[in-house]
Amino acid sequence: MVVFADTDIVIKLCGFNLMDRVVSLCGTQVEEVCVHPELPALLKGRRDLERQISQDGVKRLTEFASRAKHLRERPTGDAMRMIAEVESLDAGEVLLFHAAASSSDGVVLTSDRKALRALGDDPTVRTLLEGLRGRVVCLESLLLALIQRYKFPVVRDGICNALDADRGLRSIFTAGKATSVNAAVLGLQSRVRSLEDQLGTGWFKHLA
Repeated sequence: MVVFADTDIVIKLCGFNLMDRVVSLCGTQVEEVCVHPELPALLKGRRDLERQISQDGVKRLTEFASRAKHLRERPTGDAMRMIAEVESLDAGEVLLFHAAASSSDGVVLTSDRKALRALGDDPTVRTLLEGLRGRVVCLESLLLALIQRYKFPVVRDGICNALDADRGLRSIFTAGKATSVNAAVLGLQSRVRSLEDQLGTGWFKHLA
């Protein structure tokens, strides 16, 4: 499995202190996780990040960005077409998604709902990224897999330490660190179903 992680989910997972566990869950290592080609530059000057994911989260994020594999390929062909025609995806996202679709075993980790909406609504994106069908892992599905693999408090407490990073998760973990495993699982499953309804069946991959 070749992992391609968008910037949004990288920020959140580092804030939750769950990135190392995700890398292990995917059976890979940080140096093999493919990210936005300009990830370190995108993080510079983001004063909002400390508020969202804490100072420690920013440190983890900076370290991850320095070690991860930055895509260097120039967009050509279909990728160039998407950059030109799809306003909801920036060039870096197009390159990341297109590289994953072109990889025989590429998997995209994403929490970018704007990108998922484009995948669900834009015929150009759906056609050109057909190779991603069955290989998209959303944040909520990933968290369910982590809960299954690791002790629930590890996942819950990590999320609750950086709840400002994701408004949707705040609505699930309303009780903070007192949130029960049943409430969390039901809330996450509901959000996964909502995304599946939006995209249609067959796009998501659920990690065991």
